[in-house]
Amino acid sequence: ALGEVIRERTRGFGPLPAGLAVRSSATDEDGCLSSAAGQHRSFLEIDPADAEAAVRDCWASFFEPASWAYRSAFTSLGSMPAMGVLVMPFVPFIQSGVLFTRDPRPGCGDELLVEIVDGACEALVSGRVTPRSHRLARRGPLAVPVTEAMAPWLDALRTLALQVDESFGAPQDIEWGRSAHGLCLVQSLP
Repeated sequence: ALGEVIRERTRGFGPLPAGLAVRSSATDEDGCLSSAAGQHRSFLEIDPADAEAAVRDCWASFFEPASWAYRSAFTSLGSMPAMGVLVMPFVPFIQSGVLFTRDPRPGCGDELLVEIVDGACEALVSGRVTPRSHRLARRGPLAVPVTEAMAPWLDALRTLALQVDESFGAPQDIEWGRSAHGLCLVQSLP
């Protein structure tokens, strides 16, 4: 029954030049005290015909011993975590990364820290690549060496990040991407 729902819903997306993204969303995946980045499997650029298997494999990764061992350090015995699986059109990013609305390094809290990789952010959040890093003032000129083409979208990213920070009322760890159509906010975590 679940397979039929997945097939029906993915047909509703219409043509998908870059396929689908299948990603985890667990109740205890990321929070103020812990981050489970890389604990669950994600699938990118999936053919819709393979969506059912990708959903099953993503969901199954929640129950793998490594995931349970990791979460046991952060989850109280009285609460039972749960996980949903997100299925959405895959957006091919020109560049992507993470942005901390308060640089987490000691003495740098008045600045934003943005980390940038070419393409999708998966390689960055899984730790497979080292990003280019820039510290940005919260207001005023960017004051970092960037190209003229990079300055407008980096300034727009800073503005978006500060709006998210203000909306949640706490420093945020934001995953973002830049496609041919503009900036995308992928997720925001405390």
